Amino acid sequence: MRLHGGLTLAIVLAAVAFTACEQKAASPPANESAPPPAAPATARVPHTLNEGEPKDGEATVSAPPQVTAGAAFEIDWTGPGNAQDYIDIVPRGHTQTTGEITYVYIKNAEIVGALNAPVMPGEYDIRYLAELSSGRVVKAVTPLTVTPLTVTLDTPPTSATSAEPLSIKWTGPNYKGDYVDIVPRGFTPTSGEISYAYTSEGNPSVVTAPGAPGEYDIRYVVEGQPQRRVMTTAPLTVTEAPAALTAPVTARKGEPLSIKWTGPNRHGDYVDLVPKGFAKTSGELSYFYTSSGPSGSLKAPDQSGDFEIRYVLEAPGGRRILATAPLKVQ
Repeated sequence: MRLHGGLTLAIVLAAVAFTACEQKAASPPANESAPPPAAPATARVPHTLNEGEPKDGEATVSAPPQVTAGAAFEIDWTGPGNAQDYIDIVPRGHTQTTGEITYVYIKNAEIVGALNAPVMPGEYDIRYLAELSSGRVVKAVTPLTVTPLTVTLDTPPTSATSAEPLSIKWTGPNYKGDYVDIVPRGFTPTSGEISYAYTSEGNPSVVTAPGAPGEYDIRYVVEGQPQRRVMTTAPLTVTEAPAALTAPVTARKGEPLSIKWTGPNRHGDYVDLVPKGFAKTSGELSYFYTSSGPSGSLKAPDQSGDFEIRYVLEAPGGRRILATAPLKVQ
């Protein structure tokens, strides 16, 4: 199962440089020579961090006024710079110093990283909080508007057979951790999917259909703060893949058996031999993988009795028995 990550937070500090050519100036008189070349750009002085006792002081925080849902964006700040001071994002007007959507400590402010917008469009505040001996204090607030994402599944398949690989083309942000998954029809949680592929693996995404027939949804899921968000869905109907076995109906103890099969031949499919009525898809007496060719060999048990030869599908959601043939060992 894929591990769904928690918050990965840091701040990209914009490199700010000022040169003479960046400042608007009046046109020189006609008899005045052209201005000299601009001086080389100089990097902004790094923030000063306070590693000692926490201190109070004025603070500012600046950021773009509008960001797309889930997108990384640059911010800047001034303030006391205490080791436990932090910058957070909260719903517009939120006054408590807990319950933030995402945050980053000021002590990490010089690390190249990203602060990500919430995945839900709406109005938010970005805040500088000082961690003082008397408690947390909000020192600065700036507004942030989060605009909607555009995400589509482009002509997705509407039907498939058991464990069929599906090519699903999408349009979306491809944020780190985004994925396309398949779930039972109407399933809303963003964990417990049957099959999935990260969008970072390519477009289209290759996702394997479930093994069990039924009605499913294909979804594009954004990995974001404060939680994942299902952006769009498309219906999928799965039907059972056909399979058949051609095998002897009787055998002597320990005799080799030649078995022919037809079936989907998905990765990991196999033909096995089990006691009659055995329902598990492990603990078989003998088996071969279908990837070895259209026929294979099994060994009859060393005891007499009634047995079954089975075609077993390896599929998301669990293996499935697609075909059986009886075998009596004498």
